[in-house]
Amino acid sequence: MYKIIGADGNQYGPVSLIELQGWIRERRANGDTLAQGPGMADWKPLREFPEFAPTLQEVGGLGVAPSLAVPAAPVINVAEMVAGPAVGLIVIGALVVASNLFGLLGNLLGLAMPVTQSTGDPNMDKVIQMMSGTLGVVFALIGVLLGIATIVAGIQMRKLKSYSLAMAMLILNMIPCCNSCCCLVGLPIGIWGLTVLMKPEVKRAFQS
Repeated sequence: MYKIIGADGNQYGPVSLIELQGWIRERRANGDTLAQGPGMADWKPLREFPEFAPTLQEVGGLGVAPSLAVPAAPVINVAEMVAGPAVGLIVIGALVVASNLFGLLGNLLGLAMPVTQSTGDPNMDKVIQMMSGTLGVVFALIGVLLGIATIVAGIQMRKLKSYSLAMAMLILNMIPCCNSCCCLVGLPIGIWGLTVLMKPEVKRAFQS
C-alpha cells in the first residue's frame, strides 16, 4: 500500500499500486508527488519508484514542474474514518469493565441486595439468589473479560489492525444480553463501526 502528499500538503491513502497508477493517469499525482511505499519510513518523488515509471511515461509526468502539478483530489482518510467508532469501542469497554467490577465487588463483599422476603414467585426468588451468589461472580468476571477485549479491539482498530476482532466486538456489544450496562450506546456505535469496516477501502487498509 502507498501514501502520497498532495499539493495541498495533506496526506492521502493508504491505496494500492493500481489505485495510485489510476491517480497518475487522472493527473491527480505526478513525478514530483512525494510518496511512501510499503515498509518505507521516508518520502520520495514518485519518479524514483520503478513500478510507476511506465505510468508516468504514459502520461508524460516524469518531468512535470511543481507549478504544473494538479492537486490531488480529496481522498478518504481511512484512519480518520475508523477513529470515531474505535474510540466508541474503547469507551464502551471501559464502561463494561467498570460496571462489572462494581458487581463483582458487590458479590464478593456481600453488598448485593439479599432476598429478605419472597417475591411471590419461587422461580424468580431462585434467579435472584443465583445472581447474588456464585453465578453473579462468574457473570461479572465474564463481563470484565468482555470489556477488556472490547478495549483491545478499539485500540487495534485505531491502528488498522485485527479486523476480525473489531468486527466481533462491535457485534457483541450490540447484543443487550452481552452488554447490559450500556446497550443503548453499543447499538449505534456497533452499527456505525460495522458500516465503516464494511467499506472496501477500509478492508484494504486493514490488510495492508
